[in-house]
Amino acid sequence: MGQNLREIIAEMPKEQQEKVALRVKALMAEHNLVEECSTVQEQAQSLPTMSAETTAMHPAS
Repeated sequence: MGQNLREIIAEMPKEQQEKVALRVKALMAEHNLVEECSTVQEQAQSLPTMSAETTAMHPAS
């Protein structure tokens, strides 16, 4: 059980290596998207809320 992930993948058939690579890329993209969403959510929470006066000036469409 002393093998690292790179060694295990290197021993796989080429076709399986390609599938693993695609899955890893998809997981990384998903992780980046989640990180980006958290950042946007944090930024949105720090925005000031609209006052009643501002809301009256800019009614929802």
